[in-house]
Amino acid sequence: MLLSNHNYEIQITKDGQYTLFSTDNIFYDIIIETEEYSRNDFICAYSVSIQDSLHDNDYKVGIIGRAYGSVENCAVLEENRLVVLADNYLVFFDLKAQQLENKILILDFGTGIEIYPFDEGYIVNGETDIIKVDKFGNKVWDFSGRDIWVRPNGESSIKILDNSLLLIDWEGNKYNLDKLGREISCRGAGEK
Repeated sequence: MLLSNHNYEIQITKDGQYTLFSTDNIFYDIIIETEEYSRNDFICAYSVSIQDSLHDNDYKVGIIGRAYGSVENCAVLEENRLVVLADNYLVFFDLKAQQLENKILILDFGTGIEIYPFDEGYIVNGETDIIKVDKFGNKVWDFSGRDIWVRPNGESSIKILDNSLLLIDWEGNKYNLDKLGREISCRGAGEK
């Protein structure tokens, strides 16, 4: 995933070769662990390469988390802040200070798939729940459908409209929610 604004260019990839306690890992200037992991856990490093044109500084951050999440649409870049969905955690990173602001377990069950800015906060597409959080990661509301929020064709389950969301689950059921998470309409997969 590539993100940029007037101060930063950021590339996020998955470092599937990362092994806890190994001296053969790619070098990271900063390591953030979402949890305390052991050698046998299924983990990876979300490899975050940051080019800071404001301070003429490049550095790499490794966010260590469960390896189930995806790096496509996994982050939101704001002015001097990067918010990364590392599977079931939101990681808030201050780019100017080059330090972790906070990390929050956002999903109790399932995998975090993608995150988008929405209505003064973020929408998190989880495998079983769509979650709206504020800028600090506090849950505002959540919504579950008839099936999981993954599409068999690989497309996103979320379409952000002006003041609402269109959600499509695995079976093709469509849900239209207002920005407060209230259902406006619902159509089954075979309905018109």
